[in-house]
Formats: sequence, C-alpha cells, structure tokens
Amino acid sequence: MGLFGRRSKDIDLPDKFKNSVIYPVSNKLYTVRLGQNITVNKGWSVVFVVKEKPRDVMSEGVHELSLPNLPGSTRALKLDKGRVKRKSNKVELELPKTFKCDIYYVNNKPIADFLWRSGKVPVKSKLYGRYKVNLYGTLDFKIDNSSKFVSLMLVENSHIRMGKGEKILSDFFNEEIADSVLFSNFFNPGQFADKANINDFLLNKLNENFEQYGLHVEKVNTQNVEFFGKINEQIKRQDESQLQSLETQFDGVPDTQTVQQTVVLQQPTPEERAQAEEELQALEAQPERVVVGAVKQKQKQSISDVQTEINESLFGTSRIDVTEVDKIKLDKKDNNQKE
Repeated sequence: MGLFGRRSKDIDLPDKFKNSVIYPVSNKLYTVRLGQNITVNKGWSVVFVVKEKPRDVMSEGVHELSLPNLPGSTRALKLDKGRVKRKSNKVELELPKTFKCDIYYVNNKPIADFLWRSGKVPVKSKLYGRYKVNLYGTLDFKIDNSSKFVSLMLVENSHIRMGKGEKILSDFFNEEIADSVLFSNFFNPGQFADKANINDFLLNKLNENFEQYGLHVEKVNTQNVEFFGKINEQIKRQDESQLQSLETQFDGVPDTQTVQQTVVLQQPTPEERAQAEEELQALEAQPERVVVGAVKQKQKQSISDVQTEINESLFGTSRIDVTEVDKIKLDKKDNNQKE
C-alpha cells in the first residue's frame, strides 16, 4: 500500500497536465496490472487502446482495472481464455494478471483560444494575379466522443507521446483550414478582409470534417490576414488612388466646424432681436392698410425708411407736428360727415 492507503501503482492525472487536450499515461505501451485503480477526473474520460484501436472508455470516478470492467480489451487480447496449466494429473485455466495497452486521458471540457495558422496558401485572382495568403487566429471546441477523437489522433500516429497531442491536433486544424481556403471562392483581398464571413466559412468547414471524430468546433476567430507577393504593392497603389480621389472630391468644401461657426455668426444678437420687435410694434400701431402696404413694398428697407414713407402717404410730408396731425384728422372727419 502507498501513502494514505492508496496502491503505489494506481493511475491518475498529474496536475501539470490538467489543462491538456489529451494525456498519455506512458510514452510506451503501459503494463496494466489487474486489480489496479484508475481515477478519472471530472470533465475527463479515459480511453484504453489495444492494437492501435480504442477498446474501452471510462468516465468520471474511480474504477478497478479488471476483465469485467474492460470488455473490449479483454476480447481483443482474449484475456478471458487464459492459459491452460497442467499440474500432475490436473488441468487448470490460469488467467493473466497483466496485459499491455495504451491509456489516454481525454479532456471533455470546452477548450478555448486554441491557436491555428493556415500557412501560405496560394490564391489566383483575375484582378491581382497569383499571390499567397496566410490566416491565423484561435478557435473554441469541445470533444464529445473520446473514443472517436483518439481514433483521429492515431490516424497518422501509432502512439501519442506526452506533450505532443496538442501539436498533432493543431496540425489537423491547420491542414484543414489551408485546404478550405485553397478550394474556396475567396480570391480578392476584400473578401479576406471580411473576417466575419471568413469565420463562418471556416466554422462550417471544420465541423463538416471533425464532427465525425467526436469533435465540435464552437467558434472561429480570425485574428489577422497576411498577403505575400506583388499584391501588397497593388493594394498600396489602390489605397493611394482612392485617397487622392477622396481629397479631390472634398477639395474646397468647408469642414463642419467652419459651417457651424458661419451659421452662428448669421444669427441675430439678443439686442438686434429686441430692436426689431420694438420696430414691429411701432408699425402695428399705424393703420393696417398703410402698414401692410408699406411692409410688402419695402421688406428690405429699414424701419425708419418705412415710417418715413407712411408719413408721406398719410400727411403728404415726412416730418409733421402734432397740430398738423390734429387738423388733418378733423378735416377728414368733417368730410366724412358731409358725405
């Protein structure tokens, strides 16, 4: 027995690998001793691989490594057949106490910000000719089926060594993204600049290929796009041409601040507004017929000019005193009474 009553050979996940995607218990075939315990952490699962194929999967908890708990491995190695052993006149069936296999811890929790890079992908455009583009960014994914995922990881590898699982998975992502871009309908730099469209495109392509291996990509984030070749000079010349066109188009047009200042200066001051109101009240005090006529004919004249014209229309002179006004009013009243 080991410390705290545990067997010294029990299997568990080391703390330094708890942020990994996949963790192999050993860098070579592991010798399983029947009766050992294996601890599977929350959010993880364990896959037993025999002859480069996943045979058994264990979920969260503490499990004893026994033939009944490992049916797939037992059938693949025929462990239940045992070995016939003769003692004197007796024949006994001896079951194995150990067997060899690969054991992988698989992380089933959501994994975020996994780096990817397409590498230089050749692109041909009618407008820009041949050039190369490199995209890179991050993605979020989750492993839903550990057995299928381990099958994917073992496609090009007979065994996964410690710390190499992330590199293998990254190569799969990078290769799939590069092929998706290569055979896509993206030809011009403007299309690559639309990162939201690129993200949706890559998300669909990745899930088309990886969901069959128990891996679901939840989000793709394209962080940057690089161009290689003469296309950079063409883009620079095009940007300069567009800038000159904009400068020519807006040449001589005042800016917003100047326009606002001009509008403010054209508005009357409070003193001017008060003076205009006083003059208007003075005009309204005169007979309506004369005031309206004068205003209509002399809208652009000053108030003093209009008043002068009103005096000349009514009294035949521009300057009159009070006595003359009274006399004129009395004469008009007498004439009206006679009529």
